[in-house]
Amino acid sequence: MAELTTVRRTGWALNLQESERGVNAVGACVRDRPGRAVAAVAVAAPSARCPKGRLNRLAWPLLLVARHRPGTVTVTGRRGGGLMTTA
Repeated sequence: MAELTTVRRTGWALNLQESERGVNAVGACVRDRPGRAVAAVAVAAPSARCPKGRLNRLAWPLLLVARHRPGTVTVTGRRGGGLMTTA
């Protein structure tokens, strides 16, 4: 229950090889304007290339995407990494 409380507080969750061996992921809930959960966004990668620390750094940009409203998020960068900023 403590993990679920943390996920609700932060808005994102980690999956450290829980669903598939060798794969880590971070995900966030997408909500509609009234606040209902309508979808999810996630980033998944091989655990050897994306350890827990890197996933933690991806959580904030992922939250920006999850909370995206048209015209508010710009994605820049190269393959394998990038920067997401609010406009």
